Amino acid sequence: MGGDPVNAVDPFGLKPDDKYKSQDNAGYEAVCEINPTSISENLEYAGSIYQNDDGSFSYTNTIRCA
Repeated sequence: MGGDPVNAVDPFGLKPDDKYKSQDNAGYEAVCEINPTSISENLEYAGSIYQNDDGSFSYTNTIRCA
């Protein structure tokens, strides 16, 4: 997340491209990761959930919306 080791911390070791059992799990983790930054910056972020070849789900890196 932009090379910010102070504010971009992932205490659970989860990150984009990790595999989750469902799209809901992937979406939940994506929102949990970016929501504090979104709130503190008062900005919207966007990303995508996708299905892997093995049937698991992952999410992309988020991007800041203008």
